[in-house]
Amino acid sequence: MDRLVQYALGLALVVMQLVNLRVGLNGRPAVVSLFLLGFGAVSVLTLPWLLRPGLRTRSGNLVLGSFLVLLGWALWSSLNTPLPRVLKPWVDVSRPYLVVPVVTAIATTASAWGLMAAVSPARRPVLLWRASMLLAATTLLAGPRTMLANHSLRLGTGMGGAAIYHVVLLLAGAVLLRSALRDEHRRWSLAGVAVCLLGILMTGSRAGLLSLLVFLGLLGVAFAMRGRIKLVLALSGALVALLVALMAVFPVARRLVQPNEQFRAANYETAWRTWQASGHNTWLGVGSGRMWPWYFYESGASPVPWRGVIQTGYGRSLTNPHSLYLGVLAELGLVGAALLLVLVGAVVWQLVVAWRTMLRTAPGAPAAEALASLATLVVPLALFATLVAFAVDHYLFKNFAISFWWWLVLAATWGLRGPVRQDQSASVEVSA
Repeated sequence: MDRLVQYALGLALVVMQLVNLRVGLNGRPAVVSLFLLGFGAVSVLTLPWLLRPGLRTRSGNLVLGSFLVLLGWALWSSLNTPLPRVLKPWVDVSRPYLVVPVVTAIATTASAWGLMAAVSPARRPVLLWRASMLLAATTLLAGPRTMLANHSLRLGTGMGGAAIYHVVLLLAGAVLLRSALRDEHRRWSLAGVAVCLLGILMTGSRAGLLSLLVFLGLLGVAFAMRGRIKLVLALSGALVALLVALMAVFPVARRLVQPNEQFRAANYETAWRTWQASGHNTWLGVGSGRMWPWYFYESGASPVPWRGVIQTGYGRSLTNPHSLYLGVLAELGLVGAALLLVLVGAVVWQLVVAWRTMLRTAPGAPAAEALASLATLVVPLALFATLVAFAVDHYLFKNFAISFWWWLVLAATWGLRGPVRQDQSASVEVSA
């Protein structure tokens, strides 16, 4: 089964990197996308493994359970909320454009967990390393191809455009860095890390840069605490030099330090005003997909308006919330926000657990042991850093290819139980 999952996952990642899966079976815009068909089939096929008792960790059960309840609440809301109206001139968005994206998000989440559940615990780290190397390699192929097609110097692939692809690269780079610190395929791993790092900067995404700085900043603190201060300073200087060089050679990279949030500000203002308008809106939200009927545009039912600005009955906003937290709060209310907070809290807690594990290593420990202790911290830290990106784009509910990879990494790292080792506590032995 391990080999079958490896080949299937590798093929899926390559296809997602090179092909637009937002279309239907005929290759044209459709309500039911290839994402839903593919992830739906995988989730059904792997369901027996996912439902196997005792497979998930306590944190894994908490995260998966709370998020599926959140998606269930979103599904019920999308089936019952009044239909949104958008200015095209005024037209009603039909029900499938509210329901189908939620169903696709459920299939995306279940398929990622199911695939990892079907892999034997000892093979998950190997599978994750190979998948990360494959993503780094296909970025070198799919990135330039997408840049040429879009007539842009910003890096993106079929998995996601330049504004969001950095999440894939950050997680893949963290997996590869963990292997390098453990002295596993060190040269190949470091080469992959370099590709991912350069790729994040080449996306020109401000959220990507901020997530990267959070990741590297906290990792630098950890390295300094392990007595690697000179290495931290040298790498920090190299990163700053690389960023300056990119901005000098590629003018588009200068947007990294030039914030322009005019339209997002209007989006936040409309959402905030609507959320406070009534007790129903505050506690239960306005309804899934009602304020931001983004799938109406992404499915090809309507052209995306200029700069993504639309007019609805609530006022001027963007086609999507551009923030997971804002979208859940405004459309699903405090009830939805509380369920999402469980996921956020679990990601933060796993970082705390990994940090404590790292601190258990004596300061004067041999270099190999010290680096191995740092390796346990890297991927939980990257998952934590992506929470920053969640503030500026609507992951997990859309951006299905990237959401699939995020769930895959989380499940393989600490969501599912790993091989039991006698020298570790239960909270740590689940880490890949």
